[in-house]
Amino acid sequence: MWLLAFLYMRRLPSRLKGLQVAWLAVLFGMFCNAIVTVANGGFMPVNGIPSGYKPLLPTWVPARSGNYLVILADQHYLFYFSIGDVLIISGALLWFLGPWLLRSFSRLRMRTADASCEQLERLGEADV
Repeated sequence: MWLLAFLYMRRLPSRLKGLQVAWLAVLFGMFCNAIVTVANGGFMPVNGIPSGYKPLLPTWVPARSGNYLVILADQHYLFYFSIGDVLIISGALLWFLGPWLLRSFSRLRMRTADASCEQLERLGEADV
């Protein structure tokens, strides 16, 4: 599954490939999920899963003391998401919102710069 996700990311449009923070967030999130799953024999431990609850995915198992890297596993306090999931979602949101945020920020900077230039011109006219 991670290989398919990585191959999909390589086919992204060029405007999304330039967002390094989003790429790093998604790749690091995939790495976190992969490392905890591999360390636990192909299963993702879930912290805080109620007893008797049948997990949605067969790879979810209740976290036990014998599991490794439980801090990276799915957590009850993260609504049963893992730290890797949060990073992947953050990176995906940056891919979709990043170009819009960058355009908005540059427009705001231009407006601020134009307003500053107008104030300087007014001050220069008042001195004359």
